[in-house]
Amino acid sequence: MMISGTPLSVSAGYAAQSTSEDRQSERIREFYDRLRKCDRTLEAIRLEGADFSPGDIGELVDLLKKNRQVQTLELAHNTCGQQAAHILANALAETGLTALSLYRMNVGNQGAEALAKGLQQNNTLHVLELRENQIGARGAHALANALPHSRGLTVLDLSVNQFGPSGISSLAESLIRGCPLVNLTLNHNTCGEIGLRALARVLTYRTPLTSLALIACSLESDGMEEFARGLSRNTNLTSLYCCHNKIGDKGAEALATALESNLHLTQIDLSHNAIGDAGARKLARALPLNTSLAVLGLWSNKIGDDGANALAEGLQLNSTLIDMPALDLRPSFDSSARIAKHILDDIGTLLSRNETLAYARAEAFLEAGRQLANTRLLMAACVQFKRAERTCGAPRFLSTVRREIENARLKIKVADGLVKEGQKQMAKQYFQAAEWYFKAALIVCTDHETALHGMHEIDEIKVRLCTLTPPSFGSR
Repeated sequence: MMISGTPLSVSAGYAAQSTSEDRQSERIREFYDRLRKCDRTLEAIRLEGADFSPGDIGELVDLLKKNRQVQTLELAHNTCGQQAAHILANALAETGLTALSLYRMNVGNQGAEALAKGLQQNNTLHVLELRENQIGARGAHALANALPHSRGLTVLDLSVNQFGPSGISSLAESLIRGCPLVNLTLNHNTCGEIGLRALARVLTYRTPLTSLALIACSLESDGMEEFARGLSRNTNLTSLYCCHNKIGDKGAEALATALESNLHLTQIDLSHNAIGDAGARKLARALPLNTSLAVLGLWSNKIGDDGANALAEGLQLNSTLIDMPALDLRPSFDSSARIAKHILDDIGTLLSRNETLAYARAEAFLEAGRQLANTRLLMAACVQFKRAERTCGAPRFLSTVRREIENARLKIKVADGLVKEGQKQMAKQYFQAAEWYFKAALIVCTDHETALHGMHEIDEIKVRLCTLTPPSFGSR
């Protein structure tokens, strides 16, 4: 569990090494006692490997209903996953949970179906992790049907299950039907050509999805051309992870063509994909045309001097790529290819140059955002701050940018509250009061679109009522 922001977990594995079983049980009892006393400092709970029965899970859920300040629950390495899923699903809407992780809990298809029913009645859960739970296509279908109805869920990790192409296709269809997911992880699920084509179709729609992980999903060149065509038209995806597959040169060439026109993707990982010099040359030709990609992962492929030279030449005409993990002097374990040191030095120099340029651009975006924020143009300021965030990934710089974003969002939240109250007054036809709230919102955030729209409505009402006495407009 987490107390006042400090992680503290009850872990059977750890307890076996450091304390007796009696001590572990005592710690769990202490933990339950704190929940029974409604300790408001508890924000997150992690129970790993503890020998919990369905009855224990039921008691935990009952306590969570009384402790709505607990937003994160992680259960791992337990065999009562199916029962836990049923119990949690029935109570999700009555807790304050925003993040739920069931890792290696043997949830199975039945547990997934239960969770799917719970998701349809829940809009507060934002993060759901179901890694390594022996969920098959049946469970995937159930989750896919529920996702469009779970309006709050934005992060979903379904790694290491047995969905197969059919399950992947169902999940892809749910994204098209209005699923709000921003981050989807499907690692170690067999996707194949059928699943890849279904995901390709998703990319042609305007969905909220910004990150897609398909690591070790049995991807090959078949279907990659269609996937790449979808990627070339996509304007939301910023991160794509396709390492540990077998797309080869043909797949790399298809993705390179997409990168020539996609100006939104900032990170793509193609490591461990049997890409040779031909694929590297095609990727190199895309670099001068691409102005968004910052990270290109090519570790452990079959790229030699010829392909690396081409990448260096492409980098000379590219100013945004700052990281290429990790071409090095050693041959990869699945290849005899070896790259000469002087070529790697050239690539390193060019990447360092780009990193310096990226930092300068990010600093400019940050300063522009600060100037806008100082004039209370907070919506426009956030756009500049997000550009700075995307442009430079240095931890210290990101920390500064995210503080600025948080400060702006807090003020926007205040404006949102004022606008909401103004809309309530509008509904009651208390127009003068509504005008006051909209003006107050615009004092906080000058470019708040909803407040501006509200003021426009007020102006139109004033014109319509200009022949009436003042009390008809503003009296309450």
